[in-house]
Amino acid sequence: MEGVVYTSKNYLPGVLAETGLPDGSVRSFGKWTGADSATGKSWELISYHTWDFKDGLIISGGDYFDAGGLLASLKEESPE
Repeated sequence: MEGVVYTSKNYLPGVLAETGLPDGSVRSFGKWTGADSATGKSWELISYHTWDFKDGLIISGGDYFDAGGLLASLKEESPE
């Protein structure tokens, strides 16, 4: 992959589900863009990321996106 860039639409404070109060975690919605080195096809991928912190360090995180859809979109088309 080449020219991979993440553009955040926003960063949001995470909250405890039970109370709705901020818990120090961070959430982000955004878009990844780039190009496949093998095919030259450009791509974009909408994503959601999470980071949980303890004592100022990231202790866990999560990434949510359609990886299968991205890979399928980059497949070279077979000649008919």
